[in-house]
Amino acid sequence: MDSLRLADLLLVLVCEGRRALPKSSAAAVPSRVRGLGDGYDRTHRHLIDSIRQRDTDALIEAIESGNVEVNFTDDVGQTLLNWASAFGTPEMVTYLCEKAADVNKGQRSSSLHYAACFGRPEIAKILLRHGANPDLRDEEGKTALDKARERSDDGHREVGAVLESPGDYMASIAGEQSNQTQSEKDADKTAEDGDEEPLPDPQLKRNLLERLLPVFCEMFQKTLVSGVRRSSLNLMRKTVHYMDTNTLASVSCDVDEDFAEKLVGVLGAVLDQEDDIDGHSTVLAVMKDLLQKDAEFWLEQLARLGLFEKVEALAQVTKDTAAVVTTTVVAEPDSPSVEIPRQTSADPANDSWSIEPDAIYRWRDWRVLKSRDSLFVWCDACALEFSDGSNGWFRFLIDGRLSTMYSSGSPETGSDNSDTRAEFLEKLQRARVSVRTGTPLYSVLSVAAPGRKIAVGNWVLECLVDSDLIITNSEGNTQKLTIGEDLPGFHFESNRQTRHVFVAESTLGPEFVTGWTARGGRRLRFKVEAQKQKLADLARELWDGYLKEARGRPREALIRLKQAAAVLKKVGDQMVKADADDVDNDELYTALQTVKASV
Repeated sequence: MDSLRLADLLLVLVCEGRRALPKSSAAAVPSRVRGLGDGYDRTHRHLIDSIRQRDTDALIEAIESGNVEVNFTDDVGQTLLNWASAFGTPEMVTYLCEKAADVNKGQRSSSLHYAACFGRPEIAKILLRHGANPDLRDEEGKTALDKARERSDDGHREVGAVLESPGDYMASIAGEQSNQTQSEKDADKTAEDGDEEPLPDPQLKRNLLERLLPVFCEMFQKTLVSGVRRSSLNLMRKTVHYMDTNTLASVSCDVDEDFAEKLVGVLGAVLDQEDDIDGHSTVLAVMKDLLQKDAEFWLEQLARLGLFEKVEALAQVTKDTAAVVTTTVVAEPDSPSVEIPRQTSADPANDSWSIEPDAIYRWRDWRVLKSRDSLFVWCDACALEFSDGSNGWFRFLIDGRLSTMYSSGSPETGSDNSDTRAEFLEKLQRARVSVRTGTPLYSVLSVAAPGRKIAVGNWVLECLVDSDLIITNSEGNTQKLTIGEDLPGFHFESNRQTRHVFVAESTLGPEFVTGWTARGGRRLRFKVEAQKQKLADLARELWDGYLKEARGRPREALIRLKQAAAVLKKVGDQMVKADADDVDNDELYTALQTVKASV
């Protein structure tokens, strides 16, 4: 594994230069630690006790209410994320990271050190995905990997395996850069221009890639260790991505004549493994790079080993989380139902029956806020805006796309651009800023209350079933929008009796975090479904862009085989007619060689 990490480092250095490496930062030592006298009061002690007791709800309540700052540091320099990494649940750690907690902060050790010290591999993966630096050292000068190796039980060994190849779990640098503000990008560009560093010799890069790719391929085929296979596959993906068309052709034809067959064999072996979503995604990314560089050659190789059918199967996966699903509503007779009692911590006696500006309300793990002229309802994955004077139309933000839905059931995405999204977010932020710090979080419709309604502008909120919030428009005739407690989106029934389901594939960002994904196992279900959908989308892109048309064309090998068969038939006919002397021996030899190669 150490050699694979070294190879990964070499690839990045040779192909992108030193600037592409993660910026190392010293173990974050806060310049000012809040002490017992001012910050560490009873509330904070209670919160840390809640983390030790794995009470996720208590942590979310404390931060959402504004009583505790997400990067709060106790008297010994430990952050909430430090405590959660050592004793809390994965949901706690994910929630804090999504609320923009500093993953590398800590006076004595970083959160990754705590996860390693207590043998918590799942926590380590979450921290790495949110930008934790595995090279930070604690007050003893040890890295998180060093701490994991101090003990030999299963948990610590698993953490060690994760930290031996942290690049498999870390967020890509490109992805981090895409989230920067324009001013940050300009600042980075200015700094880079002032310290320009030439890339290594292109010939050195080509030689390194030509040598490493067959080695990674062979390592994958000859090992049974899952960690080595995963790292080798990721390095293959990275190497193919860095190669240009000529280098890739050189490896396939000059360096190793059997390389193409070996590489496609590796891709096929990974696709044969069921439920390996990460592996399938990596394979499809490799295939996409190969086809972009030399589609004609690699289509032949993929077809020869039967990968077309495997990609087609992935592309045809039912799109459960489709952006829009429309069905016609058919009236059905009411059937008797049995209501199952449900335990809930909500107290309907404390519910608010009006929604006023300058206060944030909650329904389950969703938030409700009244601005000057609109009503906002949002969770981690979906945000909706209902204009006070609307006759049934509303706006919604899902997967970073802003759309408008009309009462007729016709969604419009034409207005989606960076300016309208910024305007939507700014409008919500202005309303949130107007809420005083320390204002309590009021609950609305915490339990089913048939007959009770809350009116806001032209919109009416009601809860007929505990797990559903229904929003209707006083001028929208029969239209109805339903928010489900566990659905990262909403159902919409138009006034034309059509139903639409909008389901998010990803969360919206730290500005919208309410703790929705941190409760009730939603995080895992949401993540798995989003991964499956992204995999299906990538497979569909490859199938529609390259493979579908290629499968309809005769393969070159088949054409050659048909030509050879025609030659053999001609020779056979000549021999039957006793014209053996007229047989072209060279043509016959070539035809037989073609048949042999095909077999």
